[in-house]
Amino acid sequence: AQQRAAVNNDPLVQLSDRFEAVASKVLPAVVSVEAVKPPKANSGKSKPVEESGSGVIVKSDVKAGYFVVTNNHVVSQAKNEQITVQLQDGRVFRPTAVFTDPESDLAILAIDSTQALPTATLGNSDNAKVGRWVLAVGSPLGLNNSVSLGVVSSPARQLEPESPMIYVQTDAS
Repeated sequence: AQQRAAVNNDPLVQLSDRFEAVASKVLPAVVSVEAVKPPKANSGKSKPVEESGSGVIVKSDVKAGYFVVTNNHVVSQAKNEQITVQLQDGRVFRPTAVFTDPESDLAILAIDSTQALPTATLGNSDNAKVGRWVLAVGSPLGLNNSVSLGVVSSPARQLEPESPMIYVQTDAS
């Protein structure tokens, strides 16, 4: 018991415990998003295109309900009934509304649930600083419960000089 107490005072163990606590809190709100989209024009393909990605459930201070933040490229051109949102516990929802922004590659899916859903709290990108550690949590390529570690490389990366889009760049996979 005495040796275990000493280990808990180790800063690296404490940091690891913090990462584990963050992952445990966020992972239930991470969802898999799948969409069936029409074939791309001029692609020569006649079969629908299946896309998958991940998202996170959040609540809004402005509008009641639950919202999934995901990537636009996953759901663009798919109808609501062709999009599924699957929670870690296996529940599946279809969005009641889809809001997209192709320029930022973001999409917001509104979902209805009479039961409480796990949600994540969004941070403030104004607090991002070069070298700050970050966790990337998601379900890429259908791989659930994926967590990777990285650092902020730039808190305000602008890809083109005149672009209004400013990104937080990280090296997290």
